[in-house]
Amino acid sequence: MKAFPFSVAKALGNKNEIHFALPHFQREYRWGKDEWKKLWEDAMATYEVLPAVSGTKREPEHFLGAMVVIYDGKRHATVDVYRLVDGQQRLTTLSLLVCALGEAARKSQPTIYKKCRSLLVNEDEKGDLHLKLLPTTKNEDRAIYRALIEGKPLPDGTSRLPEAHHFFQKQIETHLDARTLNLEHLFQVVAASFQLVWVEFEPTENAHQIFESLNTTGQRLTQVDLVRNYIAMSLPLEKQDEVFSEVWSPLEKLLDNARKVGKSGLGELSAFLRHYDAMNSGHLPAADKIYARLRDELRDLTEHDFIEKLHEIKRFAGLYNQLLRPDKGTDKKLLEALEKLSGFDALTAYPFLMAVAARHEQKQISSAEFIQVCQVLENFFVRCFLTGIKSNAYDKVMASLPRKVDWNDILPSLHHVLIKNGYPSDGKVRQMLPPRNLYEAAPKEKIVKLFERINAAIYEKNDVSITVETPSLEHILPQNPSTQWSEDLGEDLNSIKNEWLHTIGNLTLVSGGYNASLSNAAFSEKREKLLSHGLRLNSDYFSQPIVKWDAETIQARATWLAEQILQIWPTFGEDKAAPKPVALSTPAPQAIIIRGQRLETKSWRDMMRQIAVFVGELQPNFFHLHSQMPSQVRQTPFNFAQHDWGNGWYLDLNHSAASTLRFASKLLQNAGVRDDEWEIEENGA
Repeated sequence: MKAFPFSVAKALGNKNEIHFALPHFQREYRWGKDEWKKLWEDAMATYEVLPAVSGTKREPEHFLGAMVVIYDGKRHATVDVYRLVDGQQRLTTLSLLVCALGEAARKSQPTIYKKCRSLLVNEDEKGDLHLKLLPTTKNEDRAIYRALIEGKPLPDGTSRLPEAHHFFQKQIETHLDARTLNLEHLFQVVAASFQLVWVEFEPTENAHQIFESLNTTGQRLTQVDLVRNYIAMSLPLEKQDEVFSEVWSPLEKLLDNARKVGKSGLGELSAFLRHYDAMNSGHLPAADKIYARLRDELRDLTEHDFIEKLHEIKRFAGLYNQLLRPDKGTDKKLLEALEKLSGFDALTAYPFLMAVAARHEQKQISSAEFIQVCQVLENFFVRCFLTGIKSNAYDKVMASLPRKVDWNDILPSLHHVLIKNGYPSDGKVRQMLPPRNLYEAAPKEKIVKLFERINAAIYEKNDVSITVETPSLEHILPQNPSTQWSEDLGEDLNSIKNEWLHTIGNLTLVSGGYNASLSNAAFSEKREKLLSHGLRLNSDYFSQPIVKWDAETIQARATWLAEQILQIWPTFGEDKAAPKPVALSTPAPQAIIIRGQRLETKSWRDMMRQIAVFVGELQPNFFHLHSQMPSQVRQTPFNFAQHDWGNGWYLDLNHSAASTLRFASKLLQNAGVRDDEWEIEENGA
C-alpha cells in the first residue's frame, strides 16, 4: 500500500490521461444537499484566504479526505486505469463542481474552461475512456453523468447527479451576479488548494476487505452493499461485467431496495435475501446478518458453482417479485388467492411460499394445490390476528415450513405442522375476539379487509359478487358520544365505552361518504341508516329489533361476527365441536387454564380471583399494572368485591360477566401472559 497527499488536479491527471472506473460493488451516487453545501462552504472559506483575495503570502491547503484506488494497468498505451474502491462520492461531486465552473467560464474565460475540461475528460479517447471518472450504472448515474459532462440532453433516471450539478451552477451564478467571485481563483481552490490522500493498493491485495472496512463518507454500508461487494470481488475481473449485467443489476432493478417491505422496514432486496436464506436453512436470520449468512453459503463454491448459485438467486428473486406483486402473474384464481393472503401479514410466510412457487413453476405442485396452500396460510394468519398472536410469535414456524412439510403430501402435513405450532382453535377465536381492543391493536386497513371479506361472504351465499367503494370503519357507539347517547345509556355509558368501544362488535364497515353522515347520531337514527345501507354486513344484522346499543348487544354482534368469520375460515384442527362463545347468560366457566395450569372456578368473580392469585405469584411490577389499569389496580381498598394481594395493592373484582373476559385478558397481558397462553373451560366442556 502507498499513500500520498495529492491535489485534485494531480489526482485527476490534469493534462495526463487517467481513468477511474467504479467497481460493480460501489453504490449509486448518494450525496445530498448537506454534503454539497459543506463542500461549497469549504471552497468559499478556502477562497477567502487565497493570497490573491486576502493579500496573505501562504497558499492554503484544505484536505477533503481519502480516495482508495487499485491500479489496473494502461489502456491504449497512455491511459492509466484505476479502480476506485473508496472516495467515489467525493470525487464525483468534485467533478460536478468542476463541470459547473467550466460552464460558467466557457464564454468569458476560455482558458479556465479548457483547464476544467482537462480534469474531466481524456480528449484523445473515445467511449468510456473519454471520461476520467466512470460512475456506476445504478440509477442511470453513468449515462446522466456522461450527458452532464458532454453538455447533452439528460436521459431518464432517478440519479441525484443533475440536482448536485444544478446546486453548484446556482451557487456560482449567485456569486457572479453579486460580483463576489473570480472564476480563476475558484479554479485555483478546487484544483490546487483542495487536497486528497491518495491511497493505492496493489492488485493482489484484498479489495473486498478494504471496501468493507473503509466507508469514509460516513454512510454505513447496508447488507445489500456488502453482498454486492462480495459478489463482485469474488469474481475474476473479466467475469464481473457479464455476471452483473445478466444477474445482479436486473435483480437490483426488480427488487428495489428503496421500496420497503412489511413492518421490518427492510428494502425489497434485503427482505428477499433474508427470506431466501430462511427458505434454505430453516432459520430466519437477523436483519444485520443477511450478508454474513449468504457469504458463508457462497465462500467455498467453485467459480462455476458460484455463478450458478447467483442465477438460482435471480430465479427465486423473480418468484419473490410475483409474491410481492401478484397482479403480475397469469393464473387468475391463484392471483386472487395470493392477493387475499397479502392482506393478512403474509410476509413471514414468504420463505415457504417461495419454495411452493418454485415447485409450482416446475410442475411438481398444481395450481389448485398452490391455491389451497395460500388458503391454509390465510386461515392461520387471520385467526392469529383475531386472537392477538403477533407475527414474531410464529415467524420461526414459517421459516421452518420448507423443511417440515411433506412435499409429497403437502396439505395434510401443512395442517399438522400449524396445528402443532399454535393454530388458534374455534374456541380460542370465540373466547378472545369479542373483548379484544381490535381498533387500536391492528392496522385499520387490515380490519377493513376483514369486514370486506365478511360482507363478500354474505353475498356469495346468494352467488353475488360485490366490491365496496372507498370503504371506511365506523364506530356504532361513537368515540365522542352525543348527549342523546348519555340519555340512552345513562351511567353505564363510560364503562361501556371503556370496555367495548374499540371491539369488533362495535365496529362496522361503511362505504365512502357514509361515515361522516353517521357521525354521532343517536343509535335509533344510526340503526335506520345501517339497516338501509347497501352492505349486507349491516342491513342483514340490523334488521333485528335492536332497541338499545349496550354491552350486551355489542357482545351479541361480536358473537355473530365471530361465527361468520369461522365459516369463512373454518378450522382444519380437531376442535369443530369446541364450545360456543361465552354469552351473558352462560354459566360461569368450571376452570381457567393458564400456561398449562388448570384452576377450578365457581363463578365469574371466582375466576378473576384465581387469575389475581396467579398474577400475584408472577410478582409483576404493580406500578406498571396500576399505570395501565388505574381504576382496577390501586393501593387503596375498593368499596365492593376486591382481591388483596397482601403487599398494599388491591384489585377490583366488581365486574359484569360481559366485561370479565376483557378485563382478564388485560390483566394477564400486563402481567406478561399472552392471550394464547390461557383459555377458559366452560361447564359441560
